Amino acid sequence: MEEQYVIFRLGEEEYGLDILTVQEIVRPQEITKLPNSPEHVLGLVDLREEVIPIIDLRRFFNLGKAEPNDDNRIIVINQQAHAFGIYVDAVCEVLQINLKHIKTNEELDNNLNKEMLKGVAKVEDRLIILLDFATASFR
Repeated sequence: MEEQYVIFRLGEEEYGLDILTVQEIVRPQEITKLPNSPEHVLGLVDLREEVIPIIDLRRFFNLGKAEPNDDNRIIVINQQAHAFGIYVDAVCEVLQINLKHIKTNEELDNNLNKEMLKGVAKVEDRLIILLDFATASFR
């Protein structure tokens, strides 16, 4: 059995999101800054009459700040009737991953921070970190 994931990059690492949680992928647009918000909250965008917050996932994961470039994208996530966007370095592909190649967070070492971690997929010579934002708190 296989599941489809949207694969994206933050730095040199690859991450994946279940395609069923992805509403759309858009180019970065003008972001309205919010006063007194955490550094990883870039602000708000108006996306077809819906105002959604944008999270810089790189900063949230303490991976530093990257210089904006033409590859940057905003992945709009729709979880539990709430939409938000994550700002990523690049979107790479949509990939079908066989479930037998996924090590779930329950199977991973207990010393790892597993918040938002669905598991890790081994696809050929690549390790892809699979994320799940169902219980995410970006405060």
